[in-house]
Amino acid sequence: LMSELEAAEQAVDGMTITRSDYQVDKEALVVDNDGRVADNATLSDSNDVLRTEVNVHSILRTSKIQERSKLNPVADKTQYDQLTLQIDDLTRQIDAKNSTIADNVETIDLNEQEISSNNTEIVRLDGLIVGLDGQIAQVQQDISDGVFNTKKSGGTVATVLTVSDATAQLRNIYVRVWALT
Repeated sequence: LMSELEAAEQAVDGMTITRSDYQVDKEALVVDNDGRVADNATLSDSNDVLRTEVNVHSILRTSKIQERSKLNPVADKTQYDQLTLQIDDLTRQIDAKNSTIADNVETIDLNEQEISSNNTEIVRLDGLIVGLDGQIAQVQQDISDGVFNTKKSGGTVATVLTVSDATAQLRNIYVRVWALT
């Protein structure tokens, strides 16, 4: 058994631990968001570079296509085939860079969704932390003001009865038994 004061002190301890857990969870989400924001900035910068490269490769490929169109595929076979290989290589590079850009955009979108979800959870945790801070402060103030009784309570006393094939009533609880020992 414990006194009201001891129960209040244990309640403060429990709420303080819970508040600390909420704070740790919140800080982990903030760190996660910071990492995602940094990743998104890096991916965005990478996409800018890749888009520039795609534009340069596209211009070069168009130039080579025009150059090849002026050649006779049979009479200028060697030069024609070299230009075809260069055009194909530029096309592969453009496709690869566009694929990387698309993957980066998808990752950025997923990061933004997670950041939004984390922000929602951070707001919820902030509310819980503020609520616990208020409760902790109130109970601590009541402890300081001596509101709680220090006398240990005797607790509830139950009367034990022996019943056999009977119905017993304990306040608003009814028990029907055939044998109880």
